[in-house]
Amino acid sequence: MTQLDLSASRGIGSFFFGVYAWLAFVLSVLSGIVFALLLPGLERRRRWVSGSARASFQLTGMSVKVRGLEKLPEGHCIVVANHASYIDGVLLFGYLPPRFAFVIKGEMQNFPGVHFLLRRIGAKFVERFEASGSARDARNLLKAASSGESLAFFPEGTFLPYPGLDRFRAGAFAAAIKGQLPVIPAVISG
Repeated sequence: MTQLDLSASRGIGSFFFGVYAWLAFVLSVLSGIVFALLLPGLERRRRWVSGSARASFQLTGMSVKVRGLEKLPEGHCIVVANHASYIDGVLLFGYLPPRFAFVIKGEMQNFPGVHFLLRRIGAKFVERFEASGSARDARNLLKAASSGESLAFFPEGTFLPYPGLDRFRAGAFAAAIKGQLPVIPAVISG
């Protein structure tokens, strides 16, 4: 579904490009936070943050090629994608339609600015280590899917420091069954 080409960073001093890329990313996130605070309505906030996410790639010269987006069903669904880097969530949020709520590891609640932004765009947080919190969050996801909400998951739960897939956790698939929603696989490469 998505392919990220990072070849634009070659030929530029790695350090300076890294500083510039982080600055562009931070400015995009700050823009998202400010407008997520000011804009009324979940869909408006999601559209603005989606544009900010796309801008972070454009500002750094990273070309993103999206294929197969037209194959997403018109109705609600569950998107599952492999997880390979820190920018995967930004990438998917930038290019999936704004109807998707992202399922995110609960540890992201420890970063106040990011947590605020994610909450304002309707993200669902899941506890991965404490059994009672995990059960509660699973019930909330099942309820969201049952009400017809479109969800985006990284079913591996995190990414590995080496190439390849880790085992999938069952949450995305349980939500799809409970909500009678189709599961749409997405592949991030590059």
